[in-house]
Amino acid sequence: SVGLDEEKASLHNAFVNTKENGGDVRVVVGEYGAGKSHFFELAAQEALANNFIVATTSLDLREVPPNRPQRIYLSLMRSLRFPDSSEVGLVPLLEKIVALPNYAEIQDSIKETFFATALHNYSLMREMPNEALDSLLDWMSGEKVFITDIRRNAAFKSKEFQIKSLSQLTTAADQYSYLLNGWGWLAEQAGYSGLAVFIDESEHYSLLTQRGKEKADNFFKALIYT
Repeated sequence: SVGLDEEKASLHNAFVNTKENGGDVRVVVGEYGAGKSHFFELAAQEALANNFIVATTSLDLREVPPNRPQRIYLSLMRSLRFPDSSEVGLVPLLEKIVALPNYAEIQDSIKETFFATALHNYSLMREMPNEALDSLLDWMSGEKVFITDIRRNAAFKSKEFQIKSLSQLTTAADQYSYLLNGWGWLAEQAGYSGLAVFIDESEHYSLLTQRGKEKADNFFKALIYT
């Protein structure tokens, strides 16, 4: 934790740039055992102290491969941490948003999107926790679900609030970058500084096939541009 003044200064600038310009990116490079994962946790704590929601994941070839956007998104959503709550996952953010005085205005601004559907159904189902609500949260988080079950059990169904399946394809970089960007925007509406995403163990990228590396490139480029 010592001797990291330059790295901490760069991290601080990233938080400032995110608040002022909408986003920033840092890459942590070091040899095996140099303390990258330790620095990631220091950075996550710093993000929480700066009022960011924090999502973290560690890549591996079996559970969270670098070329599988759906798996990475799911792992990030399951890990969500908050500066003002000990609960992990999406629920604290959803609760804050539906309780906002300007919730109706937010719904108008995200009309006919994934987020409008997710929030509207959550607001109608939150008072009665059951399997249907759990499945809805699984769908929002990127879990593999039977989309017909989600649609059947949803509290509200219409063309305006469509429940669309999330892609399991390795080429779905755009969809998952859009989702992460949207949650970051909603975090701002809820009074947070935004969403800080930390992806560790990227050396697993080097173990992919050439085709796998191309798909991983596709996702990480999309995430950086987002």
